[in-house]
Amino acid sequence: MKYILAGIDGTGSREWIQQSGGSAVRRFVSDFDPQGGAKRYFPGPDNQATGSDSSSILSDVMNFIYASYYTATNVRLPWEGPPDLPFAERTRAARQIFQTIHDRVAKIVLVGHSRGGLIAIVAAAGLQPPVDYLGLYDAVDRVYGPDGSEIRNVRTTYHALRDSSIGSRPSFGNTGRRSTGRYVERHFRTSHGGIGGAYEPHPSGPFADYSCSADFERRQSPTPGWLPSSPDRPGTRAALCATESRTAESWMRDVARSEGLRFSGR
Repeated sequence: MKYILAGIDGTGSREWIQQSGGSAVRRFVSDFDPQGGAKRYFPGPDNQATGSDSSSILSDVMNFIYASYYTATNVRLPWEGPPDLPFAERTRAARQIFQTIHDRVAKIVLVGHSRGGLIAIVAAAGLQPPVDYLGLYDAVDRVYGPDGSEIRNVRTTYHALRDSSIGSRPSFGNTGRRSTGRYVERHFRTSHGGIGGAYEPHPSGPFADYSCSADFERRQSPTPGWLPSSPDRPGTRAALCATESRTAESWMRDVARSEGLRFSGR
């Protein structure tokens, strides 16, 4: 069985990967074994305020899946036309092919972090037959237009979520917490970025996420549900966030393996 994997990262990933040293989505794609199929990593939206470039990433993801599917299965569209044929026509033709050969030849896997999770949800809804595995890393719906509140056309979804007790990005909320298929979620005591594999131990700037800051205990008073502050125990919160970030990434790998997906490396 061949696999087609598309991994879509969160907003500003081109920048924060350089600062933090990596991303859970990119490592998932890098280590994934498509077993003769295809895989591709997509950086997340660059427009941090609105995520307006999400639509172009969605189009790239869909085109990659279609092209990879045809290559993996040696199937071609049942018509000839220019390469810039309207997307809606390409979708209708592709669905006819998917309905007849999908379960016998290839499986589709999508993973996404933050707004990349929303893109993955929307992409899944536009494919036929179902996506076999959807892995979400703290998916958020901060793009005008697309609705990711309910996951459709996905057989199995696993969703790693930030725990509200950490206080990370409370205005972001989450999306993709209902599904017409099997859905499993788990909370982790790390930041929104930590779920994506890159928490910020030393954030700076007015829009940074300070919830996992290494000097959090020195600057904040205790609040219900948060870790106790103590001047003689600096870094407690940062250490927790780092540990839980790694745990979230390991969990997503473990559940993927339980569904038959294969990885190389760690």
